[in-house]
Amino acid sequence: MKDLPPGDWSDLLVGAWWPSAQATHNAMASSSNRSSTATAYEDYASQLTTVVSGALADQEGATADSANASFNAGTQHALWIAEHNIAKADAYKVAADSLEGLRSELRTVAELGNSTIKQIQSNSAIVEKVLPIAQTVSLANSEAGRISAIWSAKVSAAAESVLALTGDGRSLEQFARDNGLELTQGHPEVKTDSLEQQIINKLDSLSESSSIGGPEKSALTELGNLGPDSPVSFVKGPHHSCKIRLRRPIQPNRPRCTKAPTCQPWLTP
Repeated sequence: MKDLPPGDWSDLLVGAWWPSAQATHNAMASSSNRSSTATAYEDYASQLTTVVSGALADQEGATADSANASFNAGTQHALWIAEHNIAKADAYKVAADSLEGLRSELRTVAELGNSTIKQIQSNSAIVEKVLPIAQTVSLANSEAGRISAIWSAKVSAAAESVLALTGDGRSLEQFARDNGLELTQGHPEVKTDSLEQQIINKLDSLSESSSIGGPEKSALTELGNLGPDSPVSFVKGPHHSCKIRLRRPIQPNRPRCTKAPTCQPWLTP
């Protein structure tokens, strides 16, 4: 996503929750359009009222009564349309403000996360980088999810108020589903690769992009070159002969191997 907050790690830190600037722009544009429509119908209702109080005021008889009834009905219908458009304009405004509020708070999360990881990256050994970075990313993800839930609730409440005004008895989830959308609940879907693998890939990418005067060792190469007394070792798994494990206490029920066509780290917290 092009407009992510600055920082090498922003994608992993907040990318799954980050709304684009275009989404905010679209919500604001929709609010403005609905407001313009409401104003137009309010003006139309005013014109109809002027006719009733002016040209038709002194008219009598069945024809005059029918005309008055038609103009009054038209006035009420125009005001009804205006009212609903005002409500939708307000809901879109809430959505736009919520999106921008979410972006602002996620910028802070990304800034703090990138700063923390930058300090971690000053360590030379890869084993001293992967786990602290993973912890930093996980904490940032949790905070991003919490913030996102708060702002999402504001948008949902605004949308539900529009449904209530229009007399639509469906829940917001059902309304969205009937219109081809599925509202996600909880943690958004993230990449299938393990977090540790994504971090190692990122470290490799940063190492390659910052390399001057010759290639630097990749994260996997650095892991592979560690000696027998290192907290890292190569092990054989049932699906691939080359795995990497950090020698740390193993939690029960932790998967021991990850299927993959290439070497991947087998990290057991």
